[in-house]
Amino acid sequence: MKSFTLNIRIALLLFGFTLFYTQAADKDALGKNPNVKTAQPVGKIEPTTKSVSIGEFIPKIENTFEKGPVFIDQESIPFSYEPYEQLANGIKFAKENQRGTTQKNNTHVKIGIVSTKSTFNEDVNENLIKTILDKHSNGLLLNPAEIEILRANINKLPVKTAGDRRPSISGHGRLTRDATDLFFSEYAEGSSNNKYLEIYNGTGANVDLSSYLIMQNSNGGPWDEYVDTLSGTLANGDVYVIANSSADASILAEADLTGSGICYFNGDDARALIKVVSGDTIILDYIGSFPEDPGSGWDVAGVTDATGEHTLVRKSFVTSGSTNWTIAAGTNATDSEWIVHDQNTWSYLGSHTMIEPNLLSEGFENGGIPENWSVINNDGHPNSWYVYGSSLYAHTGNYSARVFYNPNGSNDWLITPKLDVVSGDSIVFWSKSDIGGIYAEDFNVRVSLTNADSTASFTDTVAAVTSTPTSWTRYAYSLDSYVDQTIFVAIQHVTVNGFYLYVDDINGPQIWIDDSPVAAFSKTAINFGNTGTGGISTNFVVSNFGASDLVISSIAVDNTDFLLSASSATLIGGGEDTETIIVTYTPSAVAGDSTYIIITHNGSSSPDSIYVDGAGKDAIYWQDFESWEAEFYTAEPYPIGTTQEGNMSFSGDGAANGWEKTVSLSYDFTGVNGALFDGDEGGYAGTDTSAFILPAIEYTTPSIYTDPAAVEGALRFYMKKRGTEEFYVAYSSDDGVTWTKAYSDTTENYGSGFYGWIYVSVEVPVGGTYLFKFVGRSNGQSVFSDVFVDEISFVEVPPTPELFLTHSTIVFMPQVIGYSTTSTAFSVGLNSGSATLVVDSVVTDNEDFSATLTTMSTGSSVVPGGNVDLDLVWSPTSFGLTKTNAVVFHNADTSPDTIVLSGEAGRSYVSFDDNDDFQGAAFDGDLPWLWVNEDADGDGDSWLFNYSYYGPGYTGDPVGYYARSPGGENILQTRILLPVAGDSIIFYYNSSNSVDSGYINIQVKELGPNDQYIHLDSVRFSGYSNLRAAIDLSAYIGDSIIVKVEDDATYNDNNYHRMDDLLLPAYEASSSAMLVFGEDEIDFGSIHPTTSASITIVMANMGTADLTISSVVSDNAAFSAVLANSTV
Repeated sequence: MKSFTLNIRIALLLFGFTLFYTQAADKDALGKNPNVKTAQPVGKIEPTTKSVSIGEFIPKIENTFEKGPVFIDQESIPFSYEPYEQLANGIKFAKENQRGTTQKNNTHVKIGIVSTKSTFNEDVNENLIKTILDKHSNGLLLNPAEIEILRANINKLPVKTAGDRRPSISGHGRLTRDATDLFFSEYAEGSSNNKYLEIYNGTGANVDLSSYLIMQNSNGGPWDEYVDTLSGTLANGDVYVIANSSADASILAEADLTGSGICYFNGDDARALIKVVSGDTIILDYIGSFPEDPGSGWDVAGVTDATGEHTLVRKSFVTSGSTNWTIAAGTNATDSEWIVHDQNTWSYLGSHTMIEPNLLSEGFENGGIPENWSVINNDGHPNSWYVYGSSLYAHTGNYSARVFYNPNGSNDWLITPKLDVVSGDSIVFWSKSDIGGIYAEDFNVRVSLTNADSTASFTDTVAAVTSTPTSWTRYAYSLDSYVDQTIFVAIQHVTVNGFYLYVDDINGPQIWIDDSPVAAFSKTAINFGNTGTGGISTNFVVSNFGASDLVISSIAVDNTDFLLSASSATLIGGGEDTETIIVTYTPSAVAGDSTYIIITHNGSSSPDSIYVDGAGKDAIYWQDFESWEAEFYTAEPYPIGTTQEGNMSFSGDGAANGWEKTVSLSYDFTGVNGALFDGDEGGYAGTDTSAFILPAIEYTTPSIYTDPAAVEGALRFYMKKRGTEEFYVAYSSDDGVTWTKAYSDTTENYGSGFYGWIYVSVEVPVGGTYLFKFVGRSNGQSVFSDVFVDEISFVEVPPTPELFLTHSTIVFMPQVIGYSTTSTAFSVGLNSGSATLVVDSVVTDNEDFSATLTTMSTGSSVVPGGNVDLDLVWSPTSFGLTKTNAVVFHNADTSPDTIVLSGEAGRSYVSFDDNDDFQGAAFDGDLPWLWVNEDADGDGDSWLFNYSYYGPGYTGDPVGYYARSPGGENILQTRILLPVAGDSIIFYYNSSNSVDSGYINIQVKELGPNDQYIHLDSVRFSGYSNLRAAIDLSAYIGDSIIVKVEDDATYNDNNYHRMDDLLLPAYEASSSAMLVFGEDEIDFGSIHPTTSASITIVMANMGTADLTISSVVSDNAAFSAVLANSTV
């Protein structure tokens, strides 16, 4: 006995009536929306828009077939799962026609779109396959079962194998702090009178020089032997030069003060920079020391007598003067504050580079792990540290670093750049666990005194944190043990049984800098993905993290499909200079491309390389989102060349970013990734919108169709949407100043799984450069405003008729022999050319199938942009799978075109839902009539029939239900069957366990003297794969049999075997009428007085004669019944 509140499915040839209970005011609104439609353009004016509905196809129906893999080992009702009706009357799958073999492309571009090449198709080999985010990605709480499912199957992280790492900056040097006042930046004791001093202002403000003096002692004499009082104002970042009045003209050109006695010196004369404050003198800086006379000069940086007949330049990391000449001079080139040049080196005079103090402060707002950080994956699992873009998960801003656990124990390291520790320094950061309790995260804070290349160097453990809270928590650890040392700090993720660990806003000591040039690159690889032969551009950024100039002598690539914006560059020292290099990929063929960009420079890492790859597609522009580098359900970084704009109130990664990367069998037309307009991220007022904008496409002159010339081009894409909020496409031919709305859709056409896709074509005339934008409007709810878009292209439209088949294969739903399936006006394609298409005839070579052109007011003529619709009929006469070709003859160049029609039939059909024929009615998610369901292993679980997610066969997903066996070792037994010649047993099956290789065993009992089961056959599971079983019954022709199906045990009771769509011999049936109810009891539950509720139930006639019902009565006036039909 089953009770329910609402069930309104009505099966074919079943009789229904409705009971009304006069209490409930609620009205059920479970109306199903059709998954397929032909969308209409705003108007049939230039530019034109057309669309046609799309389904999907089971690739092959033989003994086995596969849909897509399912990434789930345990079953629970998935978040937001909604079953939807089938594609069209009687049709299950329809395979889209593969584009690119007949469509031509064009042109050259404005922002990277040119070419006219066409050979063979080859998609990019995607190395990164990521799985679905469920409720968690939407920030919703998970129950324990859902957590286990998500933890067992999610893998959103960039793949890094054991030992992979990002290089950190390495080299030599120390960085001091406190640029509080002026200091000497250059000194020259040149030949003859070529002598000067240079003073640098790096204080951040202009300085009045009237309080500053320079004093000199000569040969060990008194300090006031020569004194220069300075005057004027020294601007921040500028230098003040004092030169001998007889110096070389190039020196005097830079001088601010000349003729001074201070500049009559030799190498043994000391100098001091002094500041007078309230009558007191403060020494700021020294060159040489008092009162000694060193002889010929003082040693500097290991150079003997360097203050004589040399030029000294202060290193860029120095930010203040020194009152200890011995320390400042140093003993070698590494520990000295000065660089010693040959005599008469004046090229550095007149300017100075000082690197500002650079304390560690990292919030990951650049969207990636910084290039001077290191990531080491030391546990051999693909999961590692990466930056995740969402303000919902960041401590501040839009980004944070996170890492996903390894079920065998994590060992993932996030390592800072080299840090220079002084007294009082600490490392401070914020962290949180994603899920608490037993899944809370553990981490260590480790320190290395040597390098970031190996985890073995991190010998010190500063802290070991367990059970990190789920709220952002501040962690601070003193580094006083490392004063005057350089260190690397690592956050080591060591969780064994967790989820995500988040870290953000890391602050710490001064970042150490190398004296030498250090090249760093924003990208190590560029994946252009599938790209139109018009080409597209992106860039990478070169940074110099060193103190000296980085000279790039060559930036080169050996594949002419890739063009670079520069072949050389120079980046000044100081740690801040960058250079942006534009890379343009213009595929010369519809094929794959790959190469390396080689960068040769004067840094120690030279030569460096960046891997680039892509693949040409047969279109001017192509975007299929397969190379979109954003994390799932985020927007940035955008697909190459695209932008977004908008005002989404609740977008976690910026108000503009309503369009996000998504992955799902339901959300992507083909491949792994697609684009989703997320209606959840807008406000309820319906005023929030977001536009996804393509790069500009220049289409000024046709290059494929020239005689006669093409007159238009077309933007084409696949889409489906939820709800009635408007989605539209607009174009601009004046660089975005004005926009023309070319396509608008306010209808619901969403379908789960492969259903609901519409093919849209927007035509624009030749002679312009076009921007296109896809605009979604939100009302704050996904189910009422989500839009899904995939496989966008821009092509040249031929001036002749062109039949574009949107389906190459159509598969009918299973049927019972003797009945017919009819689908009227099924759209199989459109006229994608610019002239009228005339369909001459449609021919099939199997009498079970009929395909005719749908009657149109234009006869057999299809106007440009018009749909090609067929009336399809399938009337099976034989058991099993039948196929035929529907050959379409027309006046386009590709004539004739072929569509494969196929279907499977039996004498009885069981789908465990309302697709069953009258003899095997299962009453929608229930055991078929007179079948037996047995718990063979006695564990309390037997076959279930109320689930419709990830099912095998035709009707399990998304149309209807299927049978599932929790834990296995359960039995299903049919009612009596009557095999005849040609009959068999056909069914589809799969497992919820990816490695399941157990069996389904089929037994037969022949009614008669023996009356016992014998083994007929066994079929084997292959994990998730959807398989077809076909078992011959020729040995039982003319007998009465019962078939028993028993499956092996699964791995545990949380795993399931699934079975659906059984095609069987005819049932033994009564020669008279036989009334069977779908429900024995109807339970309305608790309903408030004065309101009413209604429930529809189904009855079936299980006999072979018509059933006539004379009346339906109730003995309680509160209940009333309405009869839908009196004869069944």
